[in-house]
Amino acid sequence: MDKKVLSNYQEFIPKYFENEFEDSKRVFQTFKSLFNLLNLNYFNSKIKLLDIGSGNGSFVEVCKANNIDAIGIDGSKQKINFENDKLNFKDETFEVITLISVIEHIQEPSNILREVYRILKKKGVIVIVTPNFKYSYKNFYDDPTHLRPYTEKSIIKLMQLYGLKNLKTVPFLVNKSLIFWKIPFSFFFASILPLKNHQLKKIPFFDFLKGKSTAMISVSEKI
Repeated sequence: MDKKVLSNYQEFIPKYFENEFEDSKRVFQTFKSLFNLLNLNYFNSKIKLLDIGSGNGSFVEVCKANNIDAIGIDGSKQKINFENDKLNFKDETFEVITLISVIEHIQEPSNILREVYRILKKKGVIVIVTPNFKYSYKNFYDDPTHLRPYTEKSIIKLMQLYGLKNLKTVPFLVNKSLIFWKIPFSFFFASILPLKNHQLKKIPFFDFLKGKSTAMISVSEKI
């Protein structure tokens, strides 16, 4: 991704709640619920977390408020090219690394995934949130900064290529019952059902529709 794209892509990330901090609080709770489902205790203990593509840092601030030693790096603010640059961290530094609405903006992910593997501790996990192209193909490229699409199968295979074992890839549903991550055809149902997520500001009617999800969240572990 070139510097101009790096500096602008986050302008296209949708904001669903009152502000980015409210978005980040709900994302954090969603991550925590999925980790609990997987019997991963990371979000219930003092860990080191790196948020790659951190934007304004709201997710990092939410993590800190929940007793997590979190740090964020942003390509545009810190002039980091995720496709080429090494990350300035020692080997095996972090228990958790997150990429929230980032990987689809990187044309060639090999460098960043090698770096993720290097700086993750053994049994550390990477959490990726990205559109599921199988269900978002109609509007994926409406965002001109989207460079590379993924499906649930391709994201799992991509993790395997870089020594990361996929633990779970599920629809990105915010604050929902865990049953929606267990049922068959969960991606299909998430893409068509109006699963109410929240109170959209000043647009009550569309609040009913906003719950449909064509994004996914994927959790993989360093082998």
